[in-house]
Amino acid sequence: MALIKNLTVSHAAEEKSIRSETEATYTTFLDKSNKRFAQITTTGSARRRFSGVINQNIQVDEKIAQKLVDALKKTFPGIK
Repeated sequence: MALIKNLTVSHAAEEKSIRSETEATYTTFLDKSNKRFAQITTTGSARRRFSGVINQNIQVDEKIAQKLVDALKKTFPGIK
């Protein structure tokens, strides 16, 4: 599980490719101080030894969520 504390643009020159497809769920929750978080949970792909098992949890707070929304809108201009 990882709470993202900073999000920056990478201009790495390496070739990017899709690793494998998987399923994901999205949820929100409040911590003990009533601060809201969003969490995306992925499961192991069909090619993995334990497919369908929770693989990764990515958590973001409002500050990082806004950075992510801004980055996605730049990447995909059709998003409203």
